[in-house]
Amino acid sequence: MKKIIVGLLLISYSVLGQGKGEKKIVLERPINANTTYEFGDLHFEKNGKNYWLTTFTSITGPEVDYYRVFEIKQDSGYVKEVTAQMLGGYYPVGGINPPYYYEDIDNDGIKDILIIDHGKEEADKQPWGDYNVFFKGNKDGFVKKEIPFITNERQYYHAHAVADFDLDGDIDVAYGYGSTVIFSNNGKGEFTKMNVSNLTYSEFMGYQYLINNQKYNQGSFGLKFVNIDSDKELELIVPISDQPVYLDLVNGVWEAKLIGSNKPFQWKEGVHIGGEQVLSFENPTTKKNDLVYRIASQKVTPNHPGGKWISLYFKSDGTDYSKISPFKGNFIDTATVYFIDPKISDINFDGYDDLVFKEFDYTMYQNYPCCKYYNGSQLHALNYRIWLNNGNNDFIPSTIKFADDANKSVYLFVKSDSKLKYNLLLRTSQVINFPIDKDYKTKNVDFYTKIDSLIYPKAAKQKLSVCKGNSFKYSPAYVPVDLAISKNGKLGSLTASNNLLTYSANAVGQDTLSYRFKTSFFESQDYELNIQVLDNPAIPAISREGSTNLVSSSATGNQWYLNGNKIAGEIGQKINATANGVYTVQVTDSNGCISAISKETYGLITATEEASHESNVYPNPFKEQLIVEFPNSFGIYSQIKIFDNRGACILTQEQVKSKESIYVGNLASGTYLIKMTSESNGLTKTIKLSKE
Repeated sequence: MKKIIVGLLLISYSVLGQGKGEKKIVLERPINANTTYEFGDLHFEKNGKNYWLTTFTSITGPEVDYYRVFEIKQDSGYVKEVTAQMLGGYYPVGGINPPYYYEDIDNDGIKDILIIDHGKEEADKQPWGDYNVFFKGNKDGFVKKEIPFITNERQYYHAHAVADFDLDGDIDVAYGYGSTVIFSNNGKGEFTKMNVSNLTYSEFMGYQYLINNQKYNQGSFGLKFVNIDSDKELELIVPISDQPVYLDLVNGVWEAKLIGSNKPFQWKEGVHIGGEQVLSFENPTTKKNDLVYRIASQKVTPNHPGGKWISLYFKSDGTDYSKISPFKGNFIDTATVYFIDPKISDINFDGYDDLVFKEFDYTMYQNYPCCKYYNGSQLHALNYRIWLNNGNNDFIPSTIKFADDANKSVYLFVKSDSKLKYNLLLRTSQVINFPIDKDYKTKNVDFYTKIDSLIYPKAAKQKLSVCKGNSFKYSPAYVPVDLAISKNGKLGSLTASNNLLTYSANAVGQDTLSYRFKTSFFESQDYELNIQVLDNPAIPAISREGSTNLVSSSATGNQWYLNGNKIAGEIGQKINATANGVYTVQVTDSNGCISAISKETYGLITATEEASHESNVYPNPFKEQLIVEFPNSFGIYSQIKIFDNRGACILTQEQVKSKESIYVGNLASGTYLIKMTSESNGLTKTIKLSKE
């Protein structure tokens, strides 16, 4: 068989292209990675690089393909096959999308890959089955090794579970192929088969569990290690057809026991039922593990006279595992579809694990070999295949609006980042031909060459405040995303650009606005901005206390200025105005809102400058008119301010020319300061005059 190396395949980002600072992809837990029609997948990080291990094998055809490893570079946007480099060769895969476990199986500090392979329906007319595969990790890649009892026997390995059931620090393995077998790890990747006490055997029925004097078949399509009793060790859930049992470890030997009433999964007499999967969710209230069972069955319809595969979902409360009831909720009737192989992920980052499904229908292969099942008629919207946890391990469909082409695709998680609140998803972008045998025959394969982002906000309801007349900028997501305004404000205006909302406040009060994320991939629900528009403090007034002290009308929050410049450290209600010049004050309240600047007050009334032949104000004393004269260095215009004997500015006149007269007939008799300020360069002159 020739080894085929696939070249570079360009991928594009519809929303998010992470740069050089992109974090490494790290799987936080082993997952059953059955994610799409023709693909199995495992995404993992090794030596600072991101990899995708996948298969391209059909479940119903005789074609054979191989485990293939691709390096994914999210920041530059391409994938490159590195199978020979990472695995040391090309090894054939049996069944469709076998589950992968990425764990340190042999406790050497390097993660390994264990693959449970149930084989194909049709493979040279052999019974359905295949060999499990173990790739031992080393510092550079992996090497295929055999594990006695685990990888060297050909069986129908449909059921599987991997966990440290005895809490001794190593990974143990269980699988089922007509009977359930459990292996204990000695800490070095060497496994010992364990015994089950209450087994019986007959030539016709094979091995069965004997529980309460009644026999139950051993065969199961799904297994799960989970703690459901009072001891520390994990039990093994075995959902046998319509009746779940569990194996309990008692003095080193497993004992089969019933869960729930007789046949809790049976929904129709005589209809085939298979216990396909068991999922566990910790209940935040009870701190117990609630269980969700996926049961496969068949339903006869006009288009499926032989029976259409459907999924039935049941739940048991962790406080009483004997009570098992069908799923109830505001989502699609699961008995009408075949939603399978859910991934557990907190997809909306609310702290509760959600479910993300793929959808499968054997009838799609009537259109085989290429892709006609993506016509949308046999696939439900992606929204219906994402079930959100309400916090009590009950589920509802998400409210995300996905693009039409997104609804017709099945997604693989590339990365879920709980800190930045986004999911990267890899999806079908194009159909390519892959050689499959020595004669270079090809088959069409939907290859995943596009990365999309599903992004959530920092907060679904964000409370912010702003002072009247001001504005703020707010980035609702941690990563770049386009925004659309759903509801604008009444007290101000909101504008949106790439991950940036700008709000300008015009009036005081409570304003509620909403926005959503909108990209070529999805349109989110509306998220709220609750904005409190605060009033600004009143403009402070300055009074004089004695000959040099100035006093603000505000007891707190003051900042004093001299000639428009902040006076460092002068934040009290009073200031000793010993410097010659114009004083003002501004107030900041406890909310950070700032008043307008106060009226100007001249600080040191006795500090004046003598008139000169270049700068002068006359006559002195004056009656009705004042004539202002200043040198050419002041420019064309000056600003004239007149201060009374308390230092208060009582008259301001702009754009006064040299030798121009100013009317002052309405001023009372007394002493005044006249300050000239050049409007071109800021030169000043202050002169003291009297009015008769």
